[in-house]
Formats: sequence, structure tokens, C-alpha cells
Amino acid sequence: MSKIDKIYITCCKNDVLFTRICVASIRYWYPQIPVYLIKEYLYGDFNTSEIEKNWNVSVLSTNRKKFGRGFPKYEALFLQNGERVLAIDSDIVFGGRVIEALEVFDEDFIVSGGKVDDYHSAYVKNFFYIDQLFKYDPSYIFPGFCFNSGQIVATCGEIAESDFADFVDWSSAPLIKKRPNIIHMEQGILNYVLTKKLQLGQISIKFISFHWWANGVNNKEPILLKIKNGDGFPTLIHWAGEKVPILSRLALKDVLYLYEDFYYSKIKFGVFLRYFRYLYMYFKYAFFILPGKRFQILRKSINCHKN
Repeated sequence: MSKIDKIYITCCKNDVLFTRICVASIRYWYPQIPVYLIKEYLYGDFNTSEIEKNWNVSVLSTNRKKFGRGFPKYEALFLQNGERVLAIDSDIVFGGRVIEALEVFDEDFIVSGGKVDDYHSAYVKNFFYIDQLFKYDPSYIFPGFCFNSGQIVATCGEIAESDFADFVDWSSAPLIKKRPNIIHMEQGILNYVLTKKLQLGQISIKFISFHWWANGVNNKEPILLKIKNGDGFPTLIHWAGEKVPILSRLALKDVLYLYEDFYYSKIKFGVFLRYFRYLYMYFKYAFFILPGKRFQILRKSINCHKN
């Protein structure tokens, strides 16, 4: 059994709403585990002191401030302390006591994604252009899976910046991805580097399923009930991709509302602050971001909101 020491959450100015909910979901199940934010300043400065003060959360100090999508989590993975950590995106919540389910494995990395029978499938193209990758590295053996980098358990220090030198310009801000004709996304780079090191016997990887896509969950009611009952599911729930920060328009919105309720229950004047933020957000998106649908979105969002 390998203990998970800390949780790292990557966040930016545009997703603070989800960061609050993510943190609340962790504290709902794990009041004491150390939680750190890795802040991305590419979209501007933002204040997380409310989260830090009220939810016992720290911020990882980083020399780099502007990373680019997906790259902030590397700061935790590169730490040379040998700790075992869970690094997640901020648009994720805990469906239950997932930490215990992950601690039964001893591998250096635990990843979650999809098994692949045909590496020429459309799914693999979300990660890299496989024919070009084989030309770049003829000795590469496709492992039979691809993993989503939004959630990963890692032993810190098992990888370093030098492992990514062919694919990332670490001197730029934000970081520049090299060889876009081979790998076009950050998670493709991480997939290749980790599975290549696995092939060489330099690291160990456990591939299991420990996350659900929120949009892919069909039977929604038992999820909310089991979380409320304190049972939950030993999995993470991920709202990946571009989305407007209006919870009523998202899948499994009641799960998000549950954890948001919990978040504001610990904040002074939380009820008033929550609704002030909702009004600001509704008007921002209704009248500036999505003017063509402003009244429809505003009406639907207010009517669907549940306390």
C-alpha cells in the first residue's frame, strides 16, 4: 500500500468557480489531507485567499507563472521529494473516497483513460498522430491505452524537464509545444513520455479507471443520493472541455450544487456572497459573452438553480 501524501489542483482565473467546488468536494471526504493549488496566471492574476483561509489550502510556490493549458501539473510532478501525489484539474470533484482505492497500488504512476485496440482510431488522434510518432521513434511500442492527464497519481521526481526536451520549450512563457506535427496536445506529450519510460523499464504505471466523464453518466440519481448518504463512489467525476461557468447548464449539476452548498456553508456571509457571484456571472455571460441568448440563459439558469 502506497500512501498518497498530497493533492494538487491546477487552476486559473477563468475556473475559480470550479476550483471552489473541487476543494469542497475533497474536504467533504478528506478534511485533513494536504491540498495545494498550482496557479496559472496566463489569463491574469486572481485571488484564492478565501479558499486558502477557509479550507486549509496552500499554494505551491512556482518560479514559472504562465504555463499553457495542461502544463501547471508538471510543477508538482517535477518536485524532487519522492512524495506520492494526486494531481487533478479544477473541473473535477470527488465522487467518494477515491484515495483509499488508489493507495492499494504501488506503481510510480496511476493513470485513467481508455483501452485501445486500434491505434489508428479517432480516439488516439486526441493524443498524437501515431504514424508520425512511429517515424520519430521507430522503437516505440504502443501500450494499448491512452490516459487523460486531468487526473494522475505520481511519485514526484520520477520525471524531469529534460525528459520532455524534444517536445517542450521550457524557456518560453507560456510554454511552447515542439513537434506539433507529431503531438498536438499536452496530454499527448505526457502519454508518450511516460509510456516510453515504461517501455524502457525506468518507471512503472498502473492503468485503471478511476474517473467518470460527467457527460457520460446516464443514471444520475443514485450518485447524488450516495454522496449525501456518505457512501459515494470511489471515483473522480470530470467535466472536461470548454464550458460556460453556469452550473445549471452542466451535466450532473445537482452534484456540483451539493458541493457548492458545502463550500459556502463555511464562508462568512456565504449565502449573500454566493448569490452576488451568481448575479454577476449571469449578467456577464448573458449580456456580454452570449448576447444572442442572454434572456434564455438568464431565465433558465435562475429557474434551474437549486439550493
